[in-house]
Amino acid sequence: MQSYSCNDGTQLAVQCVNTDANTLAIVAVNGQDRMAVAVVSASGAQYVSGAHVWWSKGDTATLKNTLETTEIEECQVRGAAAPE
Repeated sequence: MQSYSCNDGTQLAVQCVNTDANTLAIVAVNGQDRMAVAVVSASGAQYVSGAHVWWSKGDTATLKNTLETTEIEECQVRGAAAPE
């Protein structure tokens, strides 16, 4: 389980589950756990659950709702230094 702090003040806990056949991430979105499946990513790890996309690389991550035009939530692993 990894904890993240996001630019809108949200605190997220993300759990990755890796098995031989599947790679999943459990991400809490609006207070509900969403099961997201891994998809091909050129860099980092990307998971999709419905319209939500969780992408992480190193100590940073983003959460985006592809059906909304609002800003992408940018997140940082709690306790990690912010990128420059």
